[in-house]
Amino acid sequence: MKKIRMNLMHVKTKAKKDTGFPAIGDIVFTLFIILLSILFLQFRIFRRHGIKRGLKTIGNNSEKKFSGGISSSNSLSGSVIKELNNYKDYFVGFDTNILLNDPDILIDTSCTNRIILSKQVFDELDKKIMDENLSSNARRALGIIEDLQLMEKLYFLTDDIPFLEKNNLNPKSLDERIIGDYLKEKNRKNVNVLFVSQDRRARIVARNFGIEVFKFK
Repeated sequence: MKKIRMNLMHVKTKAKKDTGFPAIGDIVFTLFIILLSILFLQFRIFRRHGIKRGLKTIGNNSEKKFSGGISSSNSLSGSVIKELNNYKDYFVGFDTNILLNDPDILIDTSCTNRIILSKQVFDELDKKIMDENLSSNARRALGIIEDLQLMEKLYFLTDDIPFLEKNNLNPKSLDERIIGDYLKEKNRKNVNVLFVSQDRRARIVARNFGIEVFKFK
């Protein structure tokens, strides 16, 4: 019996060598590895290039309204994106209020412009995490900011108190510190900067220092 088994094994081995075909198990294993590789590649592509489609499905608060009275919906970012076609060469700097109203505006803007963000805006968003009414949008904005930073589509600007004082900007005013960050970057790199804010006072101050201000319609 043992001799018969050995002969059968020999025949199977010989048949495999003669035909040149791998065993069924080897084929299944190879297909499994290929499938995993494809899924991993798709995940990497999604992380690097699919932020616009992917992030919009997370934490949708489209019906929730905030203190500014504007609904957090795609209509706000949509109106901004249409106008941004006129500012293709501009660096875009945001104020805190608009990001709390519509965090997705960061995603849409990153498709057309380079984003600069005052560290003051980032800190304000972080503080709003503790606010019951604003927590969800603040967290979403911070998550999008991190993704855009990793994709090198956004970078931070830090305070320069001597620069603020030299340009008669009040270091104790949050608005003026934010505007000062964008003004310094504008002067330092000699680039066009577009300031996007729903705060009228902030827009007036920015214009006074030669920063282009987005016009809401």
